[in-house]
Amino acid sequence: MVDPIIIGLDAAFTIFSVIALVYMYMDMKKHKEDTIAAWHAGGWQKKAKIGISAFFLSILDVFGIGCYAPTYAVWKIFHVCRDVLFPGTLLVCMTTQTLVESIYCMTAIDIDPITALTCVITASIGAFFGAGFFAKFNLKKMRFALGIALLVVAAVLILGILGLLNFGGTAIGVDGWKLVVLNIITFILGALMTIGIGCYAPTLAVVSLMGMDPSVSWPIMIGMCGVLCPVAGIRYIRESIDSPVPVYDRNIAITYNACGWIGSIVAMIALTYGLFSLPLATIKIFVVIVIVFTACLFIYDGVKDTTDKVAEREDAEMAAYEGKSE
Repeated sequence: MVDPIIIGLDAAFTIFSVIALVYMYMDMKKHKEDTIAAWHAGGWQKKAKIGISAFFLSILDVFGIGCYAPTYAVWKIFHVCRDVLFPGTLLVCMTTQTLVESIYCMTAIDIDPITALTCVITASIGAFFGAGFFAKFNLKKMRFALGIALLVVAAVLILGILGLLNFGGTAIGVDGWKLVVLNIITFILGALMTIGIGCYAPTLAVVSLMGMDPSVSWPIMIGMCGVLCPVAGIRYIRESIDSPVPVYDRNIAITYNACGWIGSIVAMIALTYGLFSLPLATIKIFVVIVIVFTACLFIYDGVKDTTDKVAEREDAEMAAYEGKSE
């Protein structure tokens, strides 16, 4: 029997995701010509890169590696997104993926409902304020912020690989002062997630230190994403609705939302029925290397104040398309 609070959380995941998708539709309808032009920027190659990476990275997410930093790495290395649009695009494009994953993990893993509910609420509040703060960053600040965020993620992943984050325990929830501390931490993590610092490894460490079963970190983390991604995404989308310049990539948002959830379902079926497994230790080491490399690219571009080649290319392609359509 599923607890009513968990059912309520599943309903909240669905409601906020639907609201985010409706806002996305409203934004694209208001800026119809810009959306169509953006859709043609990068051609089928950009859509292929986004769709294929969304499918495979969502599988890594379900298996506990996370997909925030790896997604940033793919976008940066394969030149599919403007640097300044990374945070907003990531949060908007994760809407359908996190909806599917959050409903699955909340019902599949035993967790104290109050612990889950309070973590989701505090993380969402943190994400709402974080999105408003980071949405105002210029290109140079965004590059430094993204580079530092990725280095933090890499450091935490290294600690996880070394086994320094998993201390074990049997509890499925906390109360009293531990719950207060956990909620303060999830508020901070919610804000940091809007710049790309994933919360899986930090949540695993905190949950383990508080004596909970490490497996509980997964529904807490995914549950937080199930609300904070659409909530923070709505904040970015509303900024785009009221602005002549978008704060997220509409092309990526459409393609990723269409493909990401498919990989999540494949991974969830594989986990449920034991169809296949992944060499997680090897993948984590590879992910760390890629993340550090990507962080260095962001910081280098920030120091050198280089032009955004993706922006230059896509602006030219959009201008050419608009010229043909006139």
